[in-house]
Amino acid sequence: MIGQWRQAWSALPGNVRGALWSMINVLTFAVSTAAIKAVGGRIPVVEIVLFSVAGQLVILSPRILRAHVTSLAPRVMGLHLLRVFLLLGGMLTGFQAVVDLPVAEATALSFTKSLFLTVAAALILAERVGRGRWSCTLLGFAGVLVMLRPDAEGVSWGASLAIVSAGAAALGALMTRVLAPTQTAATLMFWQTSITLIVLAPWVATVGVMPDAAEFGYLAVIAGSGVIGNLSNIFALRDGEASAIAPIEYLRLPTTALVGFYMFAEVPTLWTWIGAAIIVASTLAALRIELNAARRGLRAG
Repeated sequence: MIGQWRQAWSALPGNVRGALWSMINVLTFAVSTAAIKAVGGRIPVVEIVLFSVAGQLVILSPRILRAHVTSLAPRVMGLHLLRVFLLLGGMLTGFQAVVDLPVAEATALSFTKSLFLTVAAALILAERVGRGRWSCTLLGFAGVLVMLRPDAEGVSWGASLAIVSAGAAALGALMTRVLAPTQTAATLMFWQTSITLIVLAPWVATVGVMPDAAEFGYLAVIAGSGVIGNLSNIFALRDGEASAIAPIEYLRLPTTALVGFYMFAEVPTLWTWIGAAIIVASTLAALRIELNAARRGLRAG
């Protein structure tokens, strides 16, 4: 029976498999977001992140042990530390944004990661970014302004955290791109989880609170969702083309909006939908520009 399912799965086109994996990623993101929101009112965000990372380390430890992770050269360690602190900063600010903001708004602002990634790739890696991509990036940031509508008092604290989280996540992704050609996935996971635990454990010891049974359940869900979400994203990119998978990521917004409505009685504003639509349209347009440029390069070659 299992063999038949595997054959049927393998017979599916790669983009269909990638899309299905990406759908799993969307669902686990919604589940994780709901759990973070549910416990964030009493459990400090730093403790939520600690439990999430510790749970992921326990679940992934067999794979890490099989990889025989030992030591890394000092220069590589510096890059690992930079990557870990960027990703950790993105998690802390992103989790807090979920607690402070309506989940749909926090999700929509997380989409600005791709905008920050374009800017960082141009400024740090000196990647060539054409006028088309710059125009799409500026349009995306205009969508952020539409969504937030800053007034004389500026942008809310929660929205600021969401934007900082997206920027930190973009820089962390950039460092992953730098390290990935020479470091295995197990090595990246090992240093990310172990350094995070070393940094957060003393912090949690001073500010943490003891979760009750229900909160332990939510924390376990957050950790498990993180593992499933990360693996499903890897499998999606392995089986499908990025152009086919990228649009599915934006289903996170309606999915989390439904979660926010049914679990927390949150109703996204019209400005949230309009701003999110501008951000999504700009990132998809930038992706289309890149694909067209790649096709022209192949034809020229």
